[in-house]
Amino acid sequence: KTDLIQAIVDGKQSKVLIQVIEGISLDHIKTIAFQLKSEQAPLLGVIGATIENKPNLIVFASDALINDHQINCSTIVRDLAKHIQGGGGGQAFYANAGGKLVEGIAPALEQAKQLFL
Repeated sequence: KTDLIQAIVDGKQSKVLIQVIEGISLDHIKTIAFQLKSEQAPLLGVIGATIENKPNLIVFASDALINDHQINCSTIVRDLAKHIQGGGGGQAFYANAGGKLVEGIAPALEQAKQLFL
């Protein structure tokens, strides 16, 4: 979590975290995402991870971004998931997608950088 906090940068509308995480479960990523979105608010996060040889994308946002800027993580993750040949969804504040193409994580995160940094 400390490494992720150090990777947070200023973006267009808020602080932004775009990062690859390896070696932890989706549940652990979700726990960290919920901690970060409240502790580092306003924050938009996009995480890429390979879990059990499958690509995953996680998008989360602080409440202020959802309310003030109409950010919807479910919409964002569905758009980014095209890169990993996958799909997903969730809620406005947290969403995730799984896919088939691990090599698509980097282009998905690059698209996120173009959108939010």
